[in-house]
Amino acid sequence: MPVVLNAANEIAVYKFLNNEINFLDIEKVIFNEIDKTNNIANPTINEIFEIDKETRKKLMSN
Repeated sequence: MPVVLNAANEIAVYKFLNNEINFLDIEKVIFNEIDKTNNIANPTINEIFEIDKETRKKLMSN
C-alpha cells in the first residue's frame, strides 16, 4: 500500500537523521513494514488516515 510505503519511509529517514538507524537500514524498515501489512483494495480516506497513523505509531515505538 502506498500509504504504508510513505509512512515507513518518513519514519525510517527520521530515525536515520537522528542516528537511531544506519542508512542501509532504511530499506529494511520500509520493506519489513510493507511485508507485515495486509493490502486493502480501494480503502476509504478514513482507512488511509488510520493506516498512516498506526504505521507511524508502530515504527516510532520500535
